[in-house]
Amino acid sequence: MEKSKPDIKYKSVNPAAWIYYFACVLLFPAILVGYVLWIVKLFAARQSGVSGTAQGPLYARWFKHRLGTRHDETAYRLLMVLPSVSPLEVQFVFGPMLIASRVSGYEPPTFRYPFEGEVSLQNQAGARQIFYDLAVDKYLTSITQFVVLGAGFDTRALRL
Repeated sequence: MEKSKPDIKYKSVNPAAWIYYFACVLLFPAILVGYVLWIVKLFAARQSGVSGTAQGPLYARWFKHRLGTRHDETAYRLLMVLPSVSPLEVQFVFGPMLIASRVSGYEPPTFRYPFEGEVSLQNQAGARQIFYDLAVDKYLTSITQFVVLGAGFDTRALRL
């Protein structure tokens, strides 16, 4: 009796993704310098009361705005004036990824808008953004008051 081989399905390789990640690897030293600057600035500005944890989604919205996948001018402007943020550090961290995206034409799944696909720990912030944006778009016209109960730098109220 002959055993049948399992049917293995391979995902197709996206050449743009390879170019993007290769460029990010080449530019990794700049990303690392920016990350170190960010951590140093974050610790130095702890007494300012600005939450480092809340900055994560703000950075993501800032980057989506720069990529052109989600318009959020308020997030773009807000990030640049926080006391714990240095424009130089932001350029070092995100500049290489922006260059890699422009060169390759690839947008990492985490920064695509609207978010599509399986929600993992890595991309749940992006998935939450589209969920809330769709809910607000669906119900905003039928309500008289909208309250944002967030603990971060949600710019939705300013965008509306």
